[in-house]
Amino acid sequence: MAMILNIIDNRKRQNRWKSVHATVEATWHDNDVADADQVDRPNDEEYVLFEERHMISVTDAILWASELAAPVTLYLRDD
Repeated sequence: MAMILNIIDNRKRQNRWKSVHATVEATWHDNDVADADQVDRPNDEEYVLFEERHMISVTDAILWASELAAPVTLYLRDD
């Protein structure tokens, strides 16, 4: 089941939602971070390690990240 496990909002312009820079990264990348929750690393080579979209709405970023094949962290930044 695909899912967004975490959202990191790094936007300085917090009320801008029409056009953002969205990045997804496999959530297991954060397993080594102190005090991080842990997620299993999938054995499947088809999972997403890193992808990004520019000029995408927050809504579309969430929909896009939700459709990916493995648990991801969604990062939002100003575009």
